[in-house]
Amino acid sequence: MKESCLKKDIQLRQLQNWLQEVLINRGDLYQKLLGAQHQTNFTLEEAIKETEQFPAIERINIYASGYIMRLVEALKAEYPLLCKVMGDEVFEGFAKAYIVTHPSRYTSLYKLGAKLPEFLEETQPKGANCPDQIGLFKIPAELARYERTQAEILLHHGLEEYFYYPSETSITSLISIHSELLQASPCLRVLKLEYPIRTLAMSLHLNDTVTTPQRTENWVALTRKDYKIVSLQINDWQAELLEALKSPAPVYRALENVKSANVAEVLLWLPTALDFGLVYYPK
Repeated sequence: MKESCLKKDIQLRQLQNWLQEVLINRGDLYQKLLGAQHQTNFTLEEAIKETEQFPAIERINIYASGYIMRLVEALKAEYPLLCKVMGDEVFEGFAKAYIVTHPSRYTSLYKLGAKLPEFLEETQPKGANCPDQIGLFKIPAELARYERTQAEILLHHGLEEYFYYPSETSITSLISIHSELLQASPCLRVLKLEYPIRTLAMSLHLNDTVTTPQRTENWVALTRKDYKIVSLQINDWQAELLEALKSPAPVYRALENVKSANVAEVLLWLPTALDFGLVYYPK
């Protein structure tokens, strides 16, 4: 009895490995079947039952094609703005290439698109000289990074459990901010970008057609407040300050790591940072 169960278990693992090889390997269907047979010693006839109406090759082809397209649709749902910029056909081409390059190893679709920004960076053509041509390659990668960051923030621990105090800009409150402990939100992400991706994303939400933006290095802070994504364009010293506040610190101590800002402009900006949920009082 035990030997029979063990044999069935081995056969099941072989079948699972065979199907995985067919689904995620590169090449056409026949190349995938040969590769799967080589890796598992399982043939198509052993793995797939055929009928007169549906030969085994047709049945596995339908399943394999459907599997890839379901993953492509999942990527479209995570990267809707990128899909709008690229167009469906181009996006699907990149998505399929990405899926076979970084096959899913997880049961959750959340991790499926984690490496897409990196994939778009790595597959950019080399030797582009024209600014418009460079932007054509770099903007999709940066937009993908922007959208992936939003997906990560939505699932990360946020500030919803903290009691919110509306910020004030009186002299007394600003002085207290200077000395009290502050900390960056746990779900805060600060992106350094080469193109105005936040502006592009806002335009894409409003219009189907947008012009290619010019290269302009910038910083964007993204976080979550009341379960909604918040994005804010920030400058160099604000990015440095948020970096310094990853651990709880009084503002005057955090300012030791900020190069080009005076205390007055920092204190005037901090109420905005509090209102947007970029920082909070870790009490």
